[in-house]
Amino acid sequence: MESESFANIGELHLSCLSDRCGHCKNLAPEYEKPASVLSRHDPPIALAKVDADAEEYKGLAEKFEIQGFPTIKILKNGGEVVQDYKGPRKADGIV
Repeated sequence: MESESFANIGELHLSCLSDRCGHCKNLAPEYEKPASVLSRHDPPIALAKVDADAEEYKGLAEKFEIQGFPTIKILKNGGEVVQDYKGPRKADGIV
């Protein structure tokens, strides 16, 4: 992820999932619900998700030290600041 990806985004919440994970399947719909609300923040907060178990995203999983699924990382300042999200896993709590 390059800093140019963050040009119009104040914060990015990246959900690292695996298609084979039952907890990930439960999180997916809850994670998608607040996206429209958070995108209207000033600056906007974007939600993204990747299958970090897929071959094309293995490098990303290594970069962010993904040890288990699901893992949500909060990226700020163009990805220079990365922290683990430890909050609720339901839509109302994510907002």
